[in-house]
Amino acid sequence: MVVETYRKLATLVHRTLHINLRLAVMYSLSGTIRESYKLDSPLGDPDPAIQSLTTNLTAYDAEVSSYLPTSQYAHIITGLSQLTDTYLLHLCISRIKAMNADGCALMQLNVLVLQQNLKNIESAASLAYSALYFDLFTGGPEAIVSRAQSHGKTFGVPNGLFTEQVVKDMLRLCYGDRLKNERRDVGVQAQRQLEAQELEISEFMY
Repeated sequence: MVVETYRKLATLVHRTLHINLRLAVMYSLSGTIRESYKLDSPLGDPDPAIQSLTTNLTAYDAEVSSYLPTSQYAHIITGLSQLTDTYLLHLCISRIKAMNADGCALMQLNVLVLQQNLKNIESAASLAYSALYFDLFTGGPEAIVSRAQSHGKTFGVPNGLFTEQVVKDMLRLCYGDRLKNERRDVGVQAQRQLEAQELEISEFMY
């Protein structure tokens, strides 16, 4: 009876650590991503919130790994980067409404720093889909249309993370400044290009 009680307690603690780590990451990311990444100049350091998250992850990893057996520790960390990648991508898709090249570069730095930190915890860690989002913005509308043409409905990403609407929203994000240009002819031309490429995306991802 006593042994069974301790076994149940150990299981509860183990599950709590598993969930707590993921909630901490999601909470931190949720407070990091904002609506606008239009910067006036390049920034050489990641967002303070990302730096804080990586510091906390390192401390958590050092603490937990020193007290748990390898097999139990592995259960806690396995899949952490996949969750982080999916949730970060979701936040970027749903929140970012404006971005320029410097803002995109900052987010690429944030993703890189976070990924490198996760690799210290989970060796195969990758934030590939979040990185793809910003790489495509850097590549511009043509890169987005080209990927839709090459990969079709799934956009080359599993689990429906990049739907047709998401891809079109990315396209509009790329055209942001041109659509709002003070010169009417520039805005009109950008709108026409956007609409033509949206039709292409609809065709490729049907």
